[in-house]
Amino acid sequence: MKIVEIWKLYEASPMFCKDTTDKRRNAVKTIWSEFACVYWSKPIKSLTSDMIASWLCQRCRLCSNKTYNEYLRIIRQVLNAVLSKTGLHVNPANEVPVRRKDSISRKPYTMEQVEGILTAIDHGISIPYKYKTHGKVVEVMRPYTINNKEEVKLTIMLGAFCGMRLGDAVNVDKTMWDGEFLTYVPRKTQDSSGKEVVVPILDSRLREALEACEGQLTPNLLRMHERQASDLTRLYNRIFKACGLETQKDCVGRRNANVGGFHALRATFVTICAEKGVSIEVCRDLVGHTSCRTTEIYLSISRKRKALELSRIMQNSAS
Repeated sequence: MKIVEIWKLYEASPMFCKDTTDKRRNAVKTIWSEFACVYWSKPIKSLTSDMIASWLCQRCRLCSNKTYNEYLRIIRQVLNAVLSKTGLHVNPANEVPVRRKDSISRKPYTMEQVEGILTAIDHGISIPYKYKTHGKVVEVMRPYTINNKEEVKLTIMLGAFCGMRLGDAVNVDKTMWDGEFLTYVPRKTQDSSGKEVVVPILDSRLREALEACEGQLTPNLLRMHERQASDLTRLYNRIFKACGLETQKDCVGRRNANVGGFHALRATFVTICAEKGVSIEVCRDLVGHTSCRTTEIYLSISRKRKALELSRIMQNSAS
């Protein structure tokens, strides 16, 4: 049996049925097909852990360790499902070690920084522009025109005050608003859990915008997102960089790591809620996570909160 024949066996296995969504099945098929295309003509019994590790290092050389481990997990999954029918006694992919997960995560912006971003959008921002002249690289600051300023500000407030992802923020419409709460199903979980997220709108600016809304809250940004989502992400990164906020960190040997950007506003929302005394279980439901462990990744206790908690302990011990 050759490696190219394994996928048909996997489709007939119970493990294939456990990949409950078409999106997940397509992802597994795509990754396995990439691997099988390299060794498609080789007998399955000749497959070794070194061959798998070599392919993973080449395929994921610019990816994070998390992506590397996901590719390895899928190869292990496919081989485990058909192991008894291939003549292999052990799964060679199990001998390939996983990589240590990256510890870089998005840092939350403070509310002062969020307000500074909103103010900067109103007053205008400038971004660095580099060009070559006489063999030298010159950098100058040029004004950057932000189209649909009000819509951009509203999405930033939805991220910071409601913990919404960018794709969900640009999809808000009148039907989601009942006068007190905003109810939506995150696009990321529509095909899996389909669980609704209910968030109270406490910011007066957001309430006024939702009350005045007739259809889509940000129709122009929605069209931009549907046309090319990466262009919209780039827009917010430029705005945050112009405000002196870090969005990416250089990583030697692979692509840059995201440490800020629009998604960091979710961390802002979770951190502020926690510092105001909201339980981690409530924070989990407000941002649409299925596990509190995921929510804890977004949580970053500020120095001010640490000092306050420590002062309380010292006062209690003194009394």
